[in-house]
Amino acid sequence: MMDHGISTNSLLMLASIFHFITSAYCDCVSPPSISHGLLKEEFTNQKTFQTGDTVQYSCQPGFMRILGTKNTVTCMGNSRWTRHEKFCTEKSCGNPGDIENGYFEASNFLFGAEVTYYCNEGYRMISSRVHRFCQADGTWSNSVPECEVVICPYPDSIPSGTFYPQKDEYNFMDTINYQCNSPKFALYGKNFASCTENGTWSSNPPKCIEVDCPPPEVPSARKVTGFVGPYSINSLVRFECLEGFTMNGTSDVKCNIHSQWEPSLPTCNRNFCYMPHLINGKISGGTPKSFNNEEGFHIEDSVTMSCDSFFVLNGESTITCQEDLNWNPEVPICEKRFGCSSPKILNGRAVLKNGEYYFPEKDGHAFSKSDTIHVQCNEGFTITESSVSKCELTWSGFKWLPSLPKCTRW
Repeated sequence: MMDHGISTNSLLMLASIFHFITSAYCDCVSPPSISHGLLKEEFTNQKTFQTGDTVQYSCQPGFMRILGTKNTVTCMGNSRWTRHEKFCTEKSCGNPGDIENGYFEASNFLFGAEVTYYCNEGYRMISSRVHRFCQADGTWSNSVPECEVVICPYPDSIPSGTFYPQKDEYNFMDTINYQCNSPKFALYGKNFASCTENGTWSSNPPKCIEVDCPPPEVPSARKVTGFVGPYSINSLVRFECLEGFTMNGTSDVKCNIHSQWEPSLPTCNRNFCYMPHLINGKISGGTPKSFNNEEGFHIEDSVTMSCDSFFVLNGESTITCQEDLNWNPEVPICEKRFGCSSPKILNGRAVLKNGEYYFPEKDGHAFSKSDTIHVQCNEGFTITESSVSKCELTWSGFKWLPSLPKCTRW
């Protein structure tokens, strides 16, 4: 009895263990999650599945079954589900629709895709929604937006002028041209404007300005063209320098919008040396020429100088006209044979002679016995000795006494 009882219990225990092992290792738990797949409703509440059980999936909204693919998995004897493959793919909404006078951008036309619409240059969007979305049912949201051409405001009129063409409405890329009503006036600013993509004109309206340049005059020159006015915009005058003068600047000038000559009027600079001035003397060699009512000599011309009786030449007797239009050596002076030499004071000069204002260019360089001079220094210099000197006859000849002063910097 005891052995039989033990044998029965053992069998029951073995049966329980076998049932546990069978239930633990032969059934499958919940089916696997599959990308974009949904377990069909009849299987959603089931907790365990026996070997051989097969479950089906459907595709999430916005996705559809791939042709030829399986949408099922089966519980195998090792408590695992059979391998599955991708069987759902995004639905396509197709072309979202082209927009007139615009374009769209999109990465694809599949479920969830976003399309953005843009207007071409010179057009503006009149629809409030510029995006469309590919929906789960395979259609695009909204409707295709619209673009309309940009319109510019009516152009401003300009005093003493007008513009053309004139019409009721000006659209993108339309161009107008301005002009003044009289030849006396000239446009200041751009003579045209275009309607831009922003709905504004490309430039501000110009102005019509009355132009009247003054008669141009250049000393030592004559006009070749443009002899008489009036001189309005772009009037041209051409100059030519007289003989003995060289032009500095441009020979042609035009009247500009500001009633000014452009470029600036040229100048005619002399290219000759002035007739040397020798008081109490004369030029005994060289023949002067007339340059616009002035006498002078060409560059490299030489002249010979000599003094009158009872005067002696202080300097070289022959001098030559240089390129800098100065004489070299410098023009000599005629000093009195029996008298003091002309006072030369560095950084100063004699301003009075015998109490009268003294100008050597006019009064000459003759100083006799008892002539008295008063010396003054140039600005920035001061005198170091007596400012008054007198021409005296000494045992060694005529001399300034006291000695001529010196001018030193402060």
